[in-house]
Amino acid sequence: MLHSVSSSYGPRDAAHVVYDPSRDAAGGVSTKADSTAEGLICAFLLLLALIFGGGTRADLFSDLLIQLAAIPAIVFALLRAGTRELVDVQKSWLVLIASIIAVPLIFLLPLPNAIWQWLPGRSEVFAAQTMAGTHGGWSRALTLDTTATMAALRALLPAIALALLAPQLDDRWRRRLLKLVILVAVFSVPLGLAQLNGGANSPLRFYVPTNVLDAVGLFANRNHFAAFMVAALMITAGFLLEDLSSQRSGSFRFRLQPIVYSLIGCVLIFGLAISRSRAGLGLAAVGLLGVAVCGWRVLGPRILPWIMGGAALALLLVFQVGFVWIVDRLGQLFAGDHRWLILSASTKLANEFAWVGVGPGVFPVAYAAFEPISAVGAKIVNHAHNDWLEWWVEAGFLLPLATIAFFWWFRTSSLRLYRALAANLPDQIYRQGVWLAVVVGIVHAAFDYQLRTTTNLCVFVLCCATLVQLPGFRPRQTPSRFRSRAVPALNPPSENA
Repeated sequence: MLHSVSSSYGPRDAAHVVYDPSRDAAGGVSTKADSTAEGLICAFLLLLALIFGGGTRADLFSDLLIQLAAIPAIVFALLRAGTRELVDVQKSWLVLIASIIAVPLIFLLPLPNAIWQWLPGRSEVFAAQTMAGTHGGWSRALTLDTTATMAALRALLPAIALALLAPQLDDRWRRRLLKLVILVAVFSVPLGLAQLNGGANSPLRFYVPTNVLDAVGLFANRNHFAAFMVAALMITAGFLLEDLSSQRSGSFRFRLQPIVYSLIGCVLIFGLAISRSRAGLGLAAVGLLGVAVCGWRVLGPRILPWIMGGAALALLLVFQVGFVWIVDRLGQLFAGDHRWLILSASTKLANEFAWVGVGPGVFPVAYAAFEPISAVGAKIVNHAHNDWLEWWVEAGFLLPLATIAFFWWFRTSSLRLYRALAANLPDQIYRQGVWLAVVVGIVHAAFDYQLRTTTNLCVFVLCCATLVQLPGFRPRQTPSRFRSRAVPALNPPSENA
């Protein structure tokens, strides 16, 4: 009788899935291995990056400190990964990381001078170096500046360490690391207020040069501070959605948590307002719209009071704190902003070196020869204010290859997350905020160079790594209306039965 019941419900139940916390995305490898060591190392390295990684120059001692700490972390991550069986999603992630690391390594490979000077944009450089007697021996690296490319490769070390360690963590540790990002972001807001109160000469501004009239937090640039606020805001929104949809919301603790996350969101929006970053405020608005869409999918009409209340409070904070500043900044969008001249000169630079590129990290040196006289001033231009354009100038034909690899991985991870959410897995809801943080980071790279800072790059990589390993699915063995009934285990019927 029991066999007949199972047979009648079997085909229909094959479409249902349940979460099995002991299985990973491949559905076959246990994820219960202790990851305390990896988690502690990740937390220490991430904290270093969040506190000391706000600069954008390759010669900063604070960045060097993080890079030195990342070296043993990378060695440890590789040793631990060698003792574990990697699943397909982890292998594809490692392939992506290897393809990105390969870009600066390829530019460091030596080429014969006869080939090097034939490449676009290099004949004039070779002729000038020959006249000066500094062209070196019979070969040279593909990059125009080996030292700058080595520095760019060295700057990737903290992000590489996190990229290798974070996928080995269990979900508990990933949540802790994301909440560490939120904690540092919340701490940065009163620091930004203190910087405003201290004026241009405030000792709380830790980098020179910096935006002396704006809140910059632990960064050298207000836009990078705003990018960090937006990423933390998206992560906070993900945890808020998870708490609102929790079945345990009847307890006092789980009624309090959404209020706490809402207050944290208000603090972060306040930090965005005092940063006066146009890109930051615009991307925050787009990101919060995405949060509203995700919330509607998870909660339906129940999310409406939170959307309306959050939107009203956000507008009140922004207009009360920085309305005049924001209007003034928006008025400079097309007039008085040298960013457009920088983009124009960067485009000419990209055309000069065509499909080859100048080499990772070489943009500041190469740009100096193309900078228009009208744009020359007291400020030193060391980036194109558009990471995608700057990456094209530096990496040439290797950029499309690395970009295709990244977006292919991101598409696969996004589909995996969508399927997990469609299966109503509660532990995946917070990842929507992480996913939005990745999307906002990709878009922001078209308006600024925030991923050139160690802090924002590490936060971006951590969010990507959180999407690497999602829990797997297994067929439900019994129909839902029989789940509470104790059914004894039966041996499968023989062929003669």
